[in-house]
Amino acid sequence: MEVEALTDLALSAQQLLPVSADSASQVTIASGIKHMSEDKSNMSLVASLRKKTVGWMNLYTGMKPLCFISTWHPVIPSVSGRDKIARALIEEAKQLVRRAGFDRLEILFRNPDEKSNVALRTYVDWYTSSGFGLAAEELVMRADLSQYGTPLAPVPEGFELVRISEVSNDELHRPFLQSFLDSQDSLFLSDTRAEQERSFEEWFRRSKPYVEDSSLVLKSSGKVVGFVLVREESGSLELGPIGTVPEFRKRGIGSALLSRCMSALRDHGFKEVFLEMSTSNVPAKDLYLKHGFKEQYRQAYYYWNPPSQS
Repeated sequence: MEVEALTDLALSAQQLLPVSADSASQVTIASGIKHMSEDKSNMSLVASLRKKTVGWMNLYTGMKPLCFISTWHPVIPSVSGRDKIARALIEEAKQLVRRAGFDRLEILFRNPDEKSNVALRTYVDWYTSSGFGLAAEELVMRADLSQYGTPLAPVPEGFELVRISEVSNDELHRPFLQSFLDSQDSLFLSDTRAEQERSFEEWFRRSKPYVEDSSLVLKSSGKVVGFVLVREESGSLELGPIGTVPEFRKRGIGSALLSRCMSALRDHGFKEVFLEMSTSNVPAKDLYLKHGFKEQYRQAYYYWNPPSQS
């Protein structure tokens, strides 16, 4: 992958992309592209016309059977035939994913402002006309931890509160699936079982550092009935997954976990924490609002499944 050529392409395409992208400097863009080129989990597709690079798409392949297209890709400047180039790159990505044996190809679009709406309409048209469907619409929510003052909710009598580090993934696996399969999490429910299992492995991968005092589990009779996990990703705190086994809902488990999680983050000096949730998940939103979260912006996931090879 030619870093200089792709950097020039990205810079020339900035005016067509959201604010979050067009504030990037040449050095920042070049550094990001170089990092992608050195990571074997990333794969790039490049479109050329008369020996000139006119389009680029990056795929992340490190979570098989899931494959992810980088947000706001393909990157294409304002050139003649832009729509045709975009659809050609998307089709090539689909064929690559099919040949490599992936079950799902997915892209995320963040939509924080009006400029994003303009770009989003163009990109959604490219993808839906190429066979992609809407998997989920989500809210990104933020809590100001310096203002967090919700009292600790009581742990229900007979329940035991422990850190996630004291619980094995084998103990978490069944409660996690029970919680999310009986939820309003549209994105998770749109996945196949193999994809859901891969998400569990990634979310609870112990080699990824998590915030020890804020990643908690509630047990009843020695079994996990509720959980919350917090990680620091790229300098930002991200809360999730969080869940409660269906038969133990409406007993204050979510509030007991979340109030302790948030208080611990505040006491450790963290300033803010983010989470993502399906717009359809009204009970979860009510819980988050109660604990000081506010909506920041919306985002949407689109996906394509290769046809069965059988």
